[in-house]
Amino acid sequence: MSQISAAAVMKLRDITGMQMMKCKEALIKANGDMDKAIELIRIEHKNAVAKTATRETAEGRIAAFIDPATKVGALVEVRCESAPVAKSELFIQLANDLAKQSFRFLFQRHNIGANLFQRAQRLRLVEMAGEADFVADLGRRFV
Repeated sequence: MSQISAAAVMKLRDITGMQMMKCKEALIKANGDMDKAIELIRIEHKNAVAKTATRETAEGRIAAFIDPATKVGALVEVRCESAPVAKSELFIQLANDLAKQSFRFLFQRHNIGANLFQRAQRLRLVEMAGEADFVADLGRRFV
């Protein structure tokens, strides 16, 4: 098959995520067979995937979500390779969504939030009682 349609190249590109010319070359080598072309791309470009896997992810973003009702939240760190990616709106939205989903998962699935909320309320009461005792003790000492 000497002529490969642009639609076939686009379909292969959507499936594999490779560049247009590499998809076209694979389709030409595979004589238009999509499955064969996918396999050729996997074989030829497995080193490219391994190379990107070893790159350092030195940039990123920390996202927080705090539930207003329970005052319990989640922190998530999402890493990437470059600062422009970390500053993009899609990346920021991804980090925020992951923080929110992490909170919901922990709160609903494991009921961690309710337990932490109750424990925090008890600790604050103990803290307040301790502060009152400390202030009263200071008052007795210095009066």
